[in-house]
Amino acid sequence: MRTANQEPWRDIILWVRLFFAFHLIYSGMAYILGGWTPSDMTGELSAPGKFMVALDQVGMYPFVKYLETLVGFALLFNIGTPIALVAELPVSFTIFFLNLFAYDGDSARHLFTGPQELLLNVSLMFAYGGYYANMCRVRVKPYWLWDGLKHNEADPTARLEVR
Repeated sequence: MRTANQEPWRDIILWVRLFFAFHLIYSGMAYILGGWTPSDMTGELSAPGKFMVALDQVGMYPFVKYLETLVGFALLFNIGTPIALVAELPVSFTIFFLNLFAYDGDSARHLFTGPQELLLNVSLMFAYGGYYANMCRVRVKPYWLWDGLKHNEADPTARLEVR
């Protein structure tokens, strides 16, 4: 089986990462630059709208939008992609849940946007899953972050690959 760094997977992962990056940047910058909020936050409130208004009232909605923008740029420039995907995962789950299970409006858009958000995030986490492998071990010893970033002398092929 071909590795994730060989064609066609390398190109597919690149395009999915870029699509998700532009989606997040657009979503975040629409709020940051223009103050755009979903219509649920300004019109007659549905359950997700009430949730988003509550997020805004406690100051979390701007935080979410800044996080989306930061994660979007991290994905765009491939900087810390695995940790950026982990940071975005709670937002993706929340969007998925609100769009599929809590939305009571008449628009069909929510049936696409929620699953799309979670699918993009989880598929990219799967594509970069090798970076999470050590976190999935059952029994581990303490291991400093800076030691993990060093070249592994026992396995000369195990190097931190930077692209």
